[in-house]
Amino acid sequence: MIRINIKLARREKIVVSAGACFVGFFVLLYVVIFPFFSSRAKLRRGIEGNQEQLKEVMHLSAEYQALQKNSGGMRKAITGRKKDFTLFSLLEKLAGQAGVKDRIKYMRPSRSQGKGRYEISTVEMQLEGITMQQLFDYLYRIEAPKNIVRIKRISIKKHKEKSGYVDATLRVLTFETV
Repeated sequence: MIRINIKLARREKIVVSAGACFVGFFVLLYVVIFPFFSSRAKLRRGIEGNQEQLKEVMHLSAEYQALQKNSGGMRKAITGRKKDFTLFSLLEKLAGQAGVKDRIKYMRPSRSQGKGRYEISTVEMQLEGITMQQLFDYLYRIEAPKNIVRIKRISIKKHKEKSGYVDATLRVLTFETV
């Protein structure tokens, strides 16, 4: 190793020392201080993002608990039905009450496996030559909360022969225990 021996005047030593301190200061800034504040800012942004996610999770959790509470009531209502309950018979009975039983052209029941312990029971039916008031009365009876029956699809057309009358095709569904 070669040793260089340079003699500097006092003023030159001060300038070289100040330059070395200046370079050391910038190295310290770029190697230690700027990365520290940058990582601190990233950490804050991460915390804020996590807080937003936590709020969303808490909101979804409250929603889920409300749905679970409501499904408990639905579960009780479904299990509280008579053992011989069928959607087909319910719709026939309600049609009789609404005065449209003689206007039923067809009723096609079907079943499909739902999620969990329930089966989805569906009936597609067509009513011909009924008034709008009869249709509304029938729909009101079907969608009564105690029945836990929903109308999935409805199609209403003017009746071809009678003015003021309509033809309606309904797809009605409910859940039944397996």
